[in-house]
Amino acid sequence: MNNEQLKAAFDAMHADDELADRALSRASGEKKPRRRGAAKPLTAVVAGCVAAVLATGGVAYAVVNSDFFAQAWGNHGQGRTQTWSFLGDDGSTISYKRDFGDGTAPVELSEAVEHVGLSVEGNGYTLELGDIAVDENGCGSVTFTLSNPNGVALFEPAAEVGELVLSGAEGEQTLDLITLRFGNGDDEAAWSFADTREMIEKESSTKTEIHGTMYFAGFGGEADLEKGLTWVLNWHEGEGDSAEQCTAQTRRFNPSKRVASKTFTSSDGVEAKVSPFSVQISADPVMSDSIRKVSLVLKDGTEQVIKDDDVANNYFGLGSDEGVTWVSTQLIDPDSVGSVHVERRILDNNGGEPQLLSITLE
Repeated sequence: MNNEQLKAAFDAMHADDELADRALSRASGEKKPRRRGAAKPLTAVVAGCVAAVLATGGVAYAVVNSDFFAQAWGNHGQGRTQTWSFLGDDGSTISYKRDFGDGTAPVELSEAVEHVGLSVEGNGYTLELGDIAVDENGCGSVTFTLSNPNGVALFEPAAEVGELVLSGAEGEQTLDLITLRFGNGDDEAAWSFADTREMIEKESSTKTEIHGTMYFAGFGGEADLEKGLTWVLNWHEGEGDSAEQCTAQTRRFNPSKRVASKTFTSSDGVEAKVSPFSVQISADPVMSDSIRKVSLVLKDGTEQVIKDDDVANNYFGLGSDEGVTWVSTQLIDPDSVGSVHVERRILDNNGGEPQLLSITLE
C-alpha cells in the first residue's frame, strides 16, 4: 500500500493529524514524525514503544465478572500500564503512558450488553461481530473476530503494541481497513463514518485469527446510533492509481439499549456527560482545541485522569462542533464522581507564556 493509499485510509477513518503524520512517516522511513497539539492516545505507528506492568488503582464499586467487559475493558494482554515514546522535531524524546482497567463491571452494566451476531466476508477474510454495549454519548465497544486461513496481514509495529492496523500491502491478500458506518450502508447520502480504534487480544489471537475489540464514537453523538450500525471490510485490487476499491458489509444492526450518563455543569454552563465508557464535554471548537487535561475527581478524594500532557487514558478523543468526547481505557463509575476537572491552555495574545485556566464541573 503506497503513501497516498495509506493517507486516504486514515482520512476515511477520521484519524487525527498526529496519527496520520506518524503513519506516513513510518511508511516513508522518516525518523522524526511531526507533533501537533496535545498528547494523543496510543496509535499504530509510535516509534520506540515499550510495555510495562505496574500496579494501578481501579474503579472501586460492586462488580461482577463478565466475558465482554473482561475483554473490552481489560488490558488486552498488555499489562496494566503501557508507556511509549517517539522523537520530536527537536530530537527530544516525547513520552506518554496509558493505564488500562481490570475489566470488571457492575451487574446493571452487564445487563446493557447485546449480541450482534453478524458477519461479513471479503478478499479471503471473515469478520464476525460478537457483543456490543453503547452509551448515551454515542460511544461504545464491540468484540470481534477477524480470520483468514492464509494469515491475517497486519502492520506489525502496530500489532506489537496491541493496535489492529491492517497492512494493506500491494500484492498480498489483505485488507486496508475495517470501518463502521452509521445508517444505510448502501446509500452514501444516508450514512456517516464512526471514528474507531481496534485493540488486539494478545493472548488469544493467532496468525490466522485475531480476537479484538473495536471502540467507536459518532460525530453526531447518540443520534448516530439511532441510524443503525454497519461494519465494512475495505480492500483494493490492482496497484497504483488504477487500483479498484472494494468493500463488503454486514447487515445493519440497531442497538436497543443505552448506558446512561451523568451530567456535571460548571458555573458558566459548560457541561460534562460522564458514562461508564466515556466523557463528553460541551465546548466550542476553540475550547476543544485548548483542552490539555480532563480528570474525574472522585468522592473519596482520588483522581481518575482521562487525559493530560503525558497521559492518554483513552482510546481516542473525538472533536466536533458540539464538543469533544473521550472513550476511556478504564471503566468509570459515574455515581462515584464528585466533580470533573478540566484545564485549558490559553495563548497569550502578547506572545507570553500560555496560561492555564481550570474549570470545575459539579
